[in-house]
Amino acid sequence: MPLLRAVDNDDYWPEYGTFVIRDVPWLNRSGPQVGELLAEFAVETQPSGSFARAGDGWVEGVAADSQHTVRIEVYDAPPDDDDLSEWDDVMETPFVSSGLVSLALVVAGPVGEPIRLGPPSAYRILFARRPLTAGDDPRGWPCEYRLRFWPVDAPGEPPRWLRRSAPLVDARPADQRGVFDGSYRSVVTDVAMLALWAAESATPVTLRWLADRLATTTATVRGVMEHPRAGLVLTVDGDLDDVDAPLTVTVLSRTPFAIRARQTVAVPPPTVPGTRHAPTARRSTPGAPGARAVRPTPARPMVKLQEATGMEEEQPRPDDHRGGGTDPDPTG
Repeated sequence: MPLLRAVDNDDYWPEYGTFVIRDVPWLNRSGPQVGELLAEFAVETQPSGSFARAGDGWVEGVAADSQHTVRIEVYDAPPDDDDLSEWDDVMETPFVSSGLVSLALVVAGPVGEPIRLGPPSAYRILFARRPLTAGDDPRGWPCEYRLRFWPVDAPGEPPRWLRRSAPLVDARPADQRGVFDGSYRSVVTDVAMLALWAAESATPVTLRWLADRLATTTATVRGVMEHPRAGLVLTVDGDLDDVDAPLTVTVLSRTPFAIRARQTVAVPPPTVPGTRHAPTARRSTPGAPGARAVRPTPARPMVKLQEATGMEEEQPRPDDHRGGGTDPDPTG
């Protein structure tokens, strides 16, 4: 299908090792309603999972403490995927949106100008990553990211991981892993996202289905689900000895239930063409009156906003932020 719009950023420095895209609130628009645990920070999980994930107005990906290049593309139907073998890590996921998104930082907020996806809708994302220098480990070096968005009628098919640059977990047995084992924490996040999106589409969950979506083995998934770490995030009811037996996976909310709910506001962002400028709306955490607004990112040198027609606009670059190692307190 033809490319509708695209935006490029060749100077993206993520915070806290996390690539972020978020909805831009504007003029009483919001995406379709989905379960509250798909809100940002609703569940006590590892940011991004093993590679990437998305929910109600937000997208996360694993990103090293480096300068990255990002390309966001918008289509009106599923794009061709005949070049996926050229990328090291690839996954596809549902996403619901108000129709306007922006590259962002975990705490410091939006980066550059937003890009219009279309009307409020469920969307699908094809999220791909590869190192800028062939042969480098994408988990620790500057990378190229490409995200392709297109609308769908409903959240539909749950996420699936298509290519991995490394095995989902290493060969150590589960009994040699502590509660804070990094790879198990990431896989628990992936399982939680699969369970939440499966609930939206009433998709049956089995051990074989989970392994297939995660591009791994049933033994790996079972080892993770039986590990003590999993019990902090989800519960599993069903027969794990039968890979085709139906499972009930219940994802636990963050305690206390302090999440960043997606807000709609009565003013459009000043960067949308043809709209009037207005003060920026506050973004605060429900149940925490007086929470400070998201800190704006200072303007930097200019980058290109590339339309499919070849038209270009000058856009500000993000400030350079070096990543940290922990997930910040979302209420801060």
